[in-house]
Amino acid sequence: MVDPSPVRERGPPQPAKRLVESRRAAGEQSELERSHERAKPSAGAARRHAPARPLHQHHRMRGRAFIGTSGWVYPTWRKHLYAGVPMRAWLRRASETFDALEINGSFYTQIASATYARWAAETPPEFRFTLKGHRFVTHYRRLGDCTDSVIRLRDPARGLGRKLLAVLWQLPSRFACDLARLDGFLTAIEHWPEVRHVLEPRHRSWFVPACR
Repeated sequence: MVDPSPVRERGPPQPAKRLVESRRAAGEQSELERSHERAKPSAGAARRHAPARPLHQHHRMRGRAFIGTSGWVYPTWRKHLYAGVPMRAWLRRASETFDALEINGSFYTQIASATYARWAAETPPEFRFTLKGHRFVTHYRRLGDCTDSVIRLRDPARGLGRKLLAVLWQLPSRFACDLARLDGFLTAIEHWPEVRHVLEPRHRSWFVPACR
């Protein structure tokens, strides 16, 4: 069906728009534009520390979407999701509501392989976990010299079997872009190829083309 309403012609530029356009024509930059320029690594630094392999050649998310939360041990859920459910059965109940959950205790401590295996056994066959990478890698080592730490997390986590979907590595908010450390980290996670690895940078200097 054709819309019979008349086509509206665009009027003259509004004053605010003309002001922005005139400033751009004069070569002025906004504060936001200047902040982005300051955040960019220099061209020389980008060339010196560029990763050996572009990030897009590592892992791509594809296929099925999973919906879940970052953990399941939340006492405030007693009144709703866990009403009448003993704490030992919270994971089972949560796995009946969501199809994925994040294990965030692994960020703070080493979890035994038997514990991972028990969690896998308590959840439905198509259920999946994500695992938060240990803070020693992301916050203490800041991705540097971390191969041994990645392996120490990997070995017990294999108790989850095929239910481990991905490992989340969340960087500190003040950790600025460091492509040399990033390249070393990408080499370290090659020792754990059977799962996806998700890197979450939070400092704005990472959000530039050189880091993609």
